[in-house]
Amino acid sequence: GRDETSWKEFANRVKRGETNHGYIVYHPLPKRPEVLAIEGNAYWVTSDKGEGTIWTFGRDVSTRIRHEQQIKQFNQILDKIIENLPAGIVVKDINNNFKYRYRNRESDNREIPIQEALEKDDFDFYPLDTAQEKRAQDIEIARTGKEMHWIAEERDGNGNPIYLDKRKMKIESNDFSPILLNIEWDITEMEQMKRELLVAKEKAETSDRLKSAFLANMSHEIRTPLNAIVGFSEMVCQTEEEEERKEFVKIISSNNILLLQLIDDILDLSKIEAGTMEFTFAQTDINELMEGICRQMQEKNSSPDIQILFTEKADQCMMYTDRIRLSQVIINFTNNALKFTPKGSIEMGYRIEEAKDEIYFYVKDTGIGIPADKIDKVFERFVKLNSFIKGTGLGLAICRVIVERLGGVIGVESKEGEGSRFWFRITRSEKIEK
Repeated sequence: GRDETSWKEFANRVKRGETNHGYIVYHPLPKRPEVLAIEGNAYWVTSDKGEGTIWTFGRDVSTRIRHEQQIKQFNQILDKIIENLPAGIVVKDINNNFKYRYRNRESDNREIPIQEALEKDDFDFYPLDTAQEKRAQDIEIARTGKEMHWIAEERDGNGNPIYLDKRKMKIESNDFSPILLNIEWDITEMEQMKRELLVAKEKAETSDRLKSAFLANMSHEIRTPLNAIVGFSEMVCQTEEEEERKEFVKIISSNNILLLQLIDDILDLSKIEAGTMEFTFAQTDINELMEGICRQMQEKNSSPDIQILFTEKADQCMMYTDRIRLSQVIINFTNNALKFTPKGSIEMGYRIEEAKDEIYFYVKDTGIGIPADKIDKVFERFVKLNSFIKGTGLGLAICRVIVERLGGVIGVESKEGEGSRFWFRITRSEKIEK
């Protein structure tokens, strides 16, 4: 409110003509706080007797001020909402050469403040070709009034890929000149999730097809050794020739081993699927382990054209690991090499990589190798690169799971016609939790 002195000063200014006739007084009545302001006109009037007075004509504008305050508050709230939305919103004045009337951010130049963007256009912020493309869209929408909607893959200020749902539309009204509204929703997370789901769906469908093929293959693979075991068992009983009997027993024994391997692979697969494959860790002498595997595979090898050798090792190597699962991987690698090596050598070995505290194991052969377009598939489940070779197509997939559970990585290097090297690395000293 105003005190008496203030009113006198106001009166003197009006008399001197220093104050415009129009005035507004805020909170003029201390006893009536609901009156926020009075707006009016003041005039200095001199009577015939020369007495001066001030005439004022005013009106209570509290309602208008409250509405203005509400609009300001609403605009502030709206600005904050728009600023924090995962969307870029740009308003352009069509009649003013598409200059910005509002802009919070876009996929590029997000750091530009709103005040700096006002009364500027795309050519102030974008490369010429980008600005020309945007202007061509704007002109077309302004001409036709037809809304545009599309998904765009772009790059943010750091060069990372982002996906934007873009909309451009014309807004017309009798109360203001036509404007162009551009909305860009950042849908990067949603788009990446959608793509990941599509990949997962494709993998699941592929896995389902492979399982069907695997089951069809298993019916044949299991039936073959069973027929041999049953058939030659009957022939052993019927023959009296000692040489024939030994030959039949040898055939039965080899088919028993094959059938046992098939069943072991299927059981291991079921454990992997159920997440119940067990690991038992203990200190293991790696030299003793590898020498035992080499002897076992030498005894199994029936071809005089193939040498199986344990060629690279340390003087001494102890490791905390699961002896049985580690053996399973190396034996699987060697069995696989035997299937695809008609002649030459199969070498197994390991070396200690002190810098990483890891042990690098490998089995290399001089076999037929793996085609370049199939090398990425060898560790997938149910995959058999050669359908004429006996086996489940599960051995290498099981190796991959074992190595990963041991905290390591697995891989293969191969050149068609020259042989393959299957390898894996596992940490030497750390105890891997089950």
